Amino acid sequence: MRVTNSMMVNRMMMNMNRNLSKMDKMYEDYATGKKIHRPSDDPVLVARSLKIHTDIAENEQFKKNIDDAYSVLDKTETSLKELNDIFQRVRELTNQASNGTLTQEDTINIKEEVKQIKEQMVKLSNDTYVGRHIFSGYQTDKPYLNENGTNAINLDKEIRSGALNISNTNELEILAGKNEFEINITGLTKSDGTKYTGKYTVALTPQKYDGTTGKTIDDLATDIQTQLNSALDEDGNGIPTDYKKFEVTVENNQIVIKNPEIKDNQKFAIKQSETNTLELKDLGLEKRNICESNENVEYNTGISSSISVNIKGDEVFGPVVDSDGDEIPDKTIMDTMNELISNLEDGDTDNISKKLDEIDAHMNNISKVRAAVGARMNTVETIKDRIEQTEVNFSKLLSQTEDTDMAEVSMKFMTMQSVYQASLNVGAKIVQPTLVDFIR
Repeated sequence: MRVTNSMMVNRMMMNMNRNLSKMDKMYEDYATGKKIHRPSDDPVLVARSLKIHTDIAENEQFKKNIDDAYSVLDKTETSLKELNDIFQRVRELTNQASNGTLTQEDTINIKEEVKQIKEQMVKLSNDTYVGRHIFSGYQTDKPYLNENGTNAINLDKEIRSGALNISNTNELEILAGKNEFEINITGLTKSDGTKYTGKYTVALTPQKYDGTTGKTIDDLATDIQTQLNSALDEDGNGIPTDYKKFEVTVENNQIVIKNPEIKDNQKFAIKQSETNTLELKDLGLEKRNICESNENVEYNTGISSSISVNIKGDEVFGPVVDSDGDEIPDKTIMDTMNELISNLEDGDTDNISKKLDEIDAHMNNISKVRAAVGARMNTVETIKDRIEQTEVNFSKLLSQTEDTDMAEVSMKFMTMQSVYQASLNVGAKIVQPTLVDFIR
């Protein structure tokens, strides 16, 4: 093959341009501190870099969420501490008023202070964080209690069973003679205005549920709902019309029982019947099932993890005291305070003294809730430490992926510079011949 001078010159120029291009890339790496500038530099590293940037952004958001979560919990703990402190004052005043040695004027003064404390409790129930009420569940734009201590909102409450995987290999049979349980509803009102707990018997339809048509878990839920709203007490009286609103649904093979008419100063509970007993465990329920609020405000703390930051109002201000010994709380903080004020007005030292046990029950409940809040705060701090460590790890990985190794690039640049200089020296000899040289 004949090699011409133009071929040698073109190849020399191509090689020198290639050397210059490499030098330019190294200079750009050195000047910017980054070793990838466009996808064509290294598609694999670019994809990894973009993923790491996304992870860092997510981690930053999780860190902000954690800070917000801690602030909400800290505000809640502060409110609970103040509530506990003023309850301690209520206990001191109640103890003073119950000894029977105070004058009528002293009792009136105590009553007035207790009324002021009640107003402070209402204000604490409506505490806010950045404009959002912390005890109002999902309804953060609304106060939990009205100024007079009555409930301003009604949190969503439910009883939820365990999983019921009904099929022809996992049948549930409701037997005649063992098909009844009780539904109890607290805070019902008699015609004279007094409150009581309604106790009703629920009788399910005896049949076998095996997953076939008409015998599925949804059919079981329908039967439970129908019979709940048709339940009768021992005198043959049904549930008051206003409360015949039980709703039974199925979620993830779980029986979910709700009643939107049950207020936050009330509870409904499912219990074993004393006779003709249906084993509640067959329905995925335990022997003691009391409705609970499910309005959890959660903050994401990871790709698939979150933490609940709110305390629902009924956990603190709702029914806590079991006044009739049926293991179902039926008396709220406001009930106790209102009765105490009434007893102080009447000078009823016996009932005033009895209020000490109720006050202790409320204080113990507040302490229990504070402990739960404290545990969540510790969890949040642990998660924050993990997120901060993850942030360091991501930054290190991003640096390894994107950043230029200055010492290595500097050494390679000097080597490349020597190669380029050598190519110039050799190229000078290639282009050296002139027209005279060819004529010779």
